[in-house]
Amino acid sequence: MLNPGDILENWVIVGKLGEGGMGEVYRARNRVIDDIEAAIKVSRPTDFKQARARFQREVKSLLRLQHPFVVRVQGFGEDQDRGLLWFAMDLVEGQPLEDVLHQGPMRIPDAVALFAALCDGLAHAHDRGVAHRDLKPANVIVKPGAQGGLGGPVLVDFG
Repeated sequence: MLNPGDILENWVIVGKLGEGGMGEVYRARNRVIDDIEAAIKVSRPTDFKQARARFQREVKSLLRLQHPFVVRVQGFGEDQDRGLLWFAMDLVEGQPLEDVLHQGPMRIPDAVALFAALCDGLAHAHDRGVAHRDLKPANVIVKPGAQGGLGGPVLVDFG
């Protein structure tokens, strides 16, 4: 859908991070402040009211959440020329929990800390009436920790 160099408001697309059923996610750099980066989720071009409403619902839900273990929305908009809805969120550096789990067993203290943090993030969302509609290891990014260890998790892609 988008290519490096394409522009969405104040964001310049750097490259593609991934894709899913609703659209694609890109790494982007802010045009005004060059060292600010974001992950931008873009809806697939569609005229279907249901898909549009679902994408808008995800943005509205995420805007209600402010928690260290939940991805934060930085902005949103519509590119009418391309027929795309989009939202910018924090670019979380790390690796999907799915990849971490494939590297072998986690140390018990790391697993407990990770699980507790995920529960804390989910409880925050649930307290605000938001359910993660696609909770799976691929939708949890584990930030790097000190000395090559694991850092905190961040819930992404609420679907």
